[in-house]
Amino acid sequence: MLGCVLIASGDLRAAEENLQESLVRLEPLGNHYEIALTLAQLARVKRRVSDDATAVALRERARTIFQELGARLDLEQLE
Repeated sequence: MLGCVLIASGDLRAAEENLQESLVRLEPLGNHYEIALTLAQLARVKRRVSDDATAVALRERARTIFQELGARLDLEQLE
């Protein structure tokens, strides 16, 4: 949530740091849905700072997880 707030406020550096930290904490827990949401937000940050290659890779990781989970609404929002 904090990452989303930081993105909205325009503090992209802090948003990226927060989202990366979230991934570090989520991955050992295996919470795939939250990981995918975090990847999608991190992709937004990367796109806004013109790191398009990383943004695409992050979106694809998120897309794969959402597809595996059958999270259709999240897939639509990712587009």
